[in-house]
Formats: sequence, C-alpha cells, structure tokens
Amino acid sequence: MKSFLFIGGFIFFFTLVGGFLSFIFFHYHYMYLLLSLEIIMVSILFIMIYNFLLGEGVLILLVLFLIFFVCESLFGISILIFHVRVSGIEMFSSM
Repeated sequence: MKSFLFIGGFIFFFTLVGGFLSFIFFHYHYMYLLLSLEIIMVSILFIMIYNFLLGEGVLILLVLFLIFFVCESLFGISILIFHVRVSGIEMFSSM
C-alpha cells in the first residue's frame, strides 16, 4: 500500500514538472500557455487530493483551490477571446 502511495505522489510530481516545462518552452501561443497552466493546476489539485486522502489536508482549502482554478480558467479564456477579436491572431511572437 505504501509503495502505491509513493508511486502516486511521484506521478503527480512529474506531471507538475512537465506542466512547468511546457509553460517555459511552449510560450508562443496563448492556447499552449493556457493548457500548460491547466496541467499545472490539475496536478496541484491531484496533489492536494492526495494529501487530503492521507489525512493531512483541509477540505476548505480544496474547495477554495477549485474556485480559484475555475476563475483562472475563465480569465484566461476571456483574455484569449479578447485578443483574438482585437488583433485577429493568437500568437505572442506577432505582438
């Protein structure tokens, strides 16, 4: 059981690192940045759920994080739509 929990935490950590690396290296399009942020947020959510299931977390922090997660997603999509309507392109390199 402990090895399964260790492997689960390891996978969540590598998902988080992969999200940060994709955020650093694929920064030319808004959609890549938004998807990278979503990967980072989902991996942090899984780490928080993992800690909550181990009995070390607080449920209200999980709920607040989910609210922040939704607001961040909506804000990113609204900025993307606004920029595409104004400029007609969604690339950073053309700015």
